[in-house]
Amino acid sequence: MDRIKSFLVKYKLFIFVVIAATLLITICSCASFLFLIHHRVDQNIFYTLGRGIIDGKVPYRDLFEHKGPLIYFMHAFAALIDRTSFIGIYFLEVVFFAVTLYYTFKSIRLFTTERASYIATAIAGALMCTTYCFKVGDNAEEFCFAFLMVGLYHLLRYLKAADGDLVHLGRRSYHGNIGSHTHFINYKIVLVNGILAGCVLWIKFILLGFWIAWMAIVFFVLFLQKDYKRAFLSCAVFLGGMALTTLPWLVYFGINNAIGDWFETYFYNNIVLYAHHISLWERIKAIWNSFREDFCQNPLIISVILLGL
Repeated sequence: MDRIKSFLVKYKLFIFVVIAATLLITICSCASFLFLIHHRVDQNIFYTLGRGIIDGKVPYRDLFEHKGPLIYFMHAFAALIDRTSFIGIYFLEVVFFAVTLYYTFKSIRLFTTERASYIATAIAGALMCTTYCFKVGDNAEEFCFAFLMVGLYHLLRYLKAADGDLVHLGRRSYHGNIGSHTHFINYKIVLVNGILAGCVLWIKFILLGFWIAWMAIVFFVLFLQKDYKRAFLSCAVFLGGMALTTLPWLVYFGINNAIGDWFETYFYNNIVLYAHHISLWERIKAIWNSFREDFCQNPLIISVILLGL
């Protein structure tokens, strides 16, 4: 009995996030066994690409779609479990969402008590899975969010350590505290986040905005510390991590003589063919209309986001 109690105490966070992720994904994702089909278009396209890869077809060359190759290979892995249902995707969703909740908890825990962190993590998980943008599961953004939360935790922990609490940008104490002693982020953490950013790059590259900000903040803090060498080396290490995630795709598409198809479809078509040339005023109106639409579709989570800001 004592051994079981000791195990539960030691691994309670792991148990919590796995149970929470399983319950939320089971109820909210159409990939779960509670649903007969997944009715959305993109998710079935991803699975078609995944099954095609198992059958020897090459994305972009033999099957046309414009997301990144990693999302297709994830669905290929899921199809190896069962190619006639979404149960493999269900298991992937549970794993990725458990990671999301784990680092959500660790991020919150930097600022408040353990009990409050558990409550906030459960609420955050429910909000994520029940919003319109979750789109009943198995979308690119859902998987990328796990990578984002890992990076967010590393960044918040770094900023907190850099000033004994949080770095308060724009305040005098920021310059004084940072300048008096150097705090730097470990190159291993920078490399890991470069790899995470690379994974996002090869799922949906328009989601890289967070990682641009992530590296810019690390560079900015180091630069203010006058640790110029580490600031620039950190950028190089980060880009090196992204490069590592690119090598497997260069090899795969190179062997299959499909590098041109890959780059044309994923980059050229997305950047050029999908682009709309509009004026600045039209762009401002589009942003406002998008926010208004998001607020109507996701009033609860948008309100929480605004409150957090």
